[in-house]
Amino acid sequence: MTWLLAGLVTAQTLVPSSAMSARLVAPQEQTGATAEGPGAFLSKRPVAVTLSGLTILGLGVAAGLGGNASDLARQANESNSDFYFRLFGAEANKSALGANVALGLAAAALVGAIIAFIVEG
Repeated sequence: MTWLLAGLVTAQTLVPSSAMSARLVAPQEQTGATAEGPGAFLSKRPVAVTLSGLTILGLGVAAGLGGNASDLARQANESNSDFYFRLFGAEANKSALGANVALGLAAAALVGAIIAFIVEG
């Protein structure tokens, strides 16, 4: 371990620090690239990122309400009385409508996110 550290120290002392920094900076200057942090994408396209998040949220809500509607429809079909059949059926229809609306809003947000990504780019 000491030999490895000594070798690193020797290699670093052979190359002046100004030459190392010039060598590291030169490729960026040649290509014209700029250093961007991890949040650069978010700061360039905030509307597209927000609409993408709303798309994901809408899909989650649609999946939850769709699963609830399916479960309520199953309970309505398994019920023995007409009262519970109508009650669970009506609730299943409401939940299915909510799932369809959420899915439509998610699709609209996706289209908006694609357009915003193109326009903001």
